[in-house]
Amino acid sequence: MESLHQFLKWGRDDCVPLWLSRGWDAERGGHFDALDFSGVPVSSMPRRVRVQARQVFVLSALTSAGWGDYTQQAQASMHWLTERAFMPDGEPGWVHRLNPDGSVLDSVRDLYDHAFILLALGTLYSATQNSSYLDQADETLEFLDQMMASPAGGYVESIGGEPGPRRQNPHMHFFEAMLALYAATKRADYRRRLDALFALFEGLFLDVEAGVVREFFESDWSRLAGKDGDLCEPGHACEWVWLLSEYNRLTGVRTQPIAQRLFETAMSVGINPQTGLLNAAMTVDAKVVNSASRSWMQTEWMRAASAMMRWGEASAEQRLEQCLKVSQQRHFSSVLPGGWVDQVDGNGQQACSVMPTSTLYHVVGALLEVEQAGKTR
Repeated sequence: MESLHQFLKWGRDDCVPLWLSRGWDAERGGHFDALDFSGVPVSSMPRRVRVQARQVFVLSALTSAGWGDYTQQAQASMHWLTERAFMPDGEPGWVHRLNPDGSVLDSVRDLYDHAFILLALGTLYSATQNSSYLDQADETLEFLDQMMASPAGGYVESIGGEPGPRRQNPHMHFFEAMLALYAATKRADYRRRLDALFALFEGLFLDVEAGVVREFFESDWSRLAGKDGDLCEPGHACEWVWLLSEYNRLTGVRTQPIAQRLFETAMSVGINPQTGLLNAAMTVDAKVVNSASRSWMQTEWMRAASAMMRWGEASAEQRLEQCLKVSQQRHFSSVLPGGWVDQVDGNGQQACSVMPTSTLYHVVGALLEVEQAGKTR
C-alpha cells in the first residue's frame, strides 16, 4: 500500500523531527501550543495543560515504539508540567491553563485535562519503568474520586468551570488513559476502573440502534433535550473503534460487534462526499450538522480502519487506503513538511491560521497504528 509507506515516511522524515525540534520552548520550558505555517512557534499563546500532557504521551509512545529514545525530554516535560500545574494554588488537582511563562492563567480543574495527565503518566511509566509516575497517577485518581466523582456515575466536567451538559468525550479519554495504565501494569484496580468506564460507554454513550456515540447528556446522564442531545461525531466513533479494539486485546472482553457497527455507520454516512473527509458533526439520524473537517478526525479514521483490519473486516484495508490518500491531499501536504492544515471547511478550503500542537497526539497515534497495520498485512 503505497499511501501507507508515504504516510510513515512523512512521519519519520518530516513530522516528528519538525515538532520535536521546534515545539519545545528552550528559553522558558514547556511546549508551545502552536506553530505558524512557516514552523515558527506562536509564543504568545497560553499553554493548555492537556497539550503539555499530550506531548509527554507523544515522546513516551515514540520511545516505546522504537522510533528513538526520547525519555529524557519526556521526563523533563513531565517535571516542568508538574512543578507548574499540579496544586500550584495549594488546592488538589491540576490546573487548566498556564501563561507562556509557566504561571497559572486558569485554575479550573477540568476532567478532560486530568484524563490526559493520566495518559501521559501511564505511557511515561511504560517507557521508563519509573514507579514515581504511577504514584502521581494514583494521586490524581484519588483526587478525581474524592472531588469530581458524580453520584450519577462517571465524573463531573470540572470544578470551577462554566456549567454545561455532561459529555462522553472526557470519559472516552479517561478510558484511554486507564487502558495505558492497565497495559503497563496489569493492576486489578486499573482493570476495575476500565470495566466501569466501559459499562458507562455501553450503557449510556452508545446508541446501538443508530450505530453512533451520543455526545451530550443531562447531569443525571439522561438524554439532553434539544438538538444537542442528538449530536454525534464520526471522528469520536472512530476513536471508540480503536479503543474498543485495545480493550478487547488487553482484557479479552468481546467488543468487535460494537466496533463493527460504529465503523460501518461512520463509513456509510459520516463522510462528506465533496471533500472525502469525515464530517465534524451529525445527528443520530445521519443529518449533517457541520460538514467541515479537522485533521484529527482523519487520523482516528486511520486507527479505526487499522483496528478493523486486525479483526479481518473485509473493507478495512480499502477504507484505510481511502483515508490515507485524502488526508495527505487535504490536511498533510499543502503546508510546511511535517505540518498540517488542521481545519478545512465543507468545501475543502483551508479554515485555520496556525498548526495546533494538540494534533500531534492524534498524528503519532495514527502513525504507530498504521505502522503495525503495515507489518501485519
